Amino acid sequence: HAGMVGVNYTPVTLAATGGSGSPYTWSVTSGTALSATSLALSSGGVISGTPSAAEAAATVTVQVEDSATNKATATFSLTIYSALTITSTTLPNGTYGAAYSTNLAATGGDGSSLTWSTTSGAALTSVGLTLSSAGVLSGTLPAPQNAPAPNCQAGKAYCLSLSVTAVDSAHAAFTTTAS
Repeated sequence: HAGMVGVNYTPVTLAATGGSGSPYTWSVTSGTALSATSLALSSGGVISGTPSAAEAAATVTVQVEDSATNKATATFSLTIYSALTITSTTLPNGTYGAAYSTNLAATGGDGSSLTWSTTSGAALTSVGLTLSSAGVLSGTLPAPQNAPAPNCQAGKAYCLSLSVTAVDSAHAAFTTTAS
C-alpha cells in the first residue's frame, strides 16, 4: 500500500489468525520507514497518519503477539511518493493567428501519467485554446476584438489566469494557477 507526502494515508489494518486468539498486539521490530515518514502502527495493528517524507520501497518488520505471548513476524515494503507539485506557474506568450502549444509540467507523485483539467479561470475556448488531459495547452489565438483586455498589462490583448489540476494514478491531486 503506497502513500504520498502530505496526503492522508488510507489506514491499513494488519490481520493475524491462530495462536491463542485475540487480543493481538502489534509492534514494529525493525525498519524505520513508519517513523521516518510520520506514519504509526497502533497496538491494534492499524497503520495510519499523514506522510511527511518520501520513502522508496523501505522494508518494515512487524510483530504480532497473542494473549498467550505467542509471537509471529512479517516483513513488508512501504513506498511513500514525494508530493505531486505542478511546476508550470507561468505560460509563454502567444502570437495572434499563430499556433500556440505548451506542455504543463509536474514533479513527484507516483510517476504515472498525469490527467490534467482546468478548475477555474478564463474560458479557454473563448481565447482559442484547449487543455488536453495530457497537459498540453494549445490552439490559435484569434485577433483581439478590443485591446487591451481588462486587468492586462499595457500592450496585451489577452490575459489568461488558469487554475489547473493534475491527478496521478494514486488519485493524488495538486492544483495551481498559471498566468
